[in-house]
Amino acid sequence: MYKKVKLMMAVLAIGMLVTTFTSCSKDDEIGNISELIIGKWQLYQSSTTLDPCDFEGWAEFKDDGTCSDFDACDGTTTSAEYTIDGRKITFVMDMFPDAPFSYYVVSISDNELVFRVEILGFQVTNKYKRITIE
Repeated sequence: MYKKVKLMMAVLAIGMLVTTFTSCSKDDEIGNISELIIGKWQLYQSSTTLDPCDFEGWAEFKDDGTCSDFDACDGTTTSAEYTIDGRKITFVMDMFPDAPFSYYVVSISDNELVFRVEILGFQVTNKYKRITIE
């Protein structure tokens, strides 16, 4: 069970917000999420306890609505499709197509992405930095 939760967090981590959010003028203040999110991101801070190797992986968002996540703990890469609606990013993983999940974008800039997600009744906030990996 822990592995499935960890994998879901990794998919950005790339992850599951149960509440539906609506767009408002405050959403516009953070910029165009669909443009800013394109690229590779690495987790550098989490409000929950993770293994040190969780901070060595990366997630990559492409402009075609697909993303991938490299899990440095086990050396695997997971693929997913994503859609953006306001601050809500919904993921559909290739390996779990009938179980979409969402993250809430707290903030995004050229160099930092902050997600909030609800996992098993607990809210988790993860911070990512933009990286360049050849």
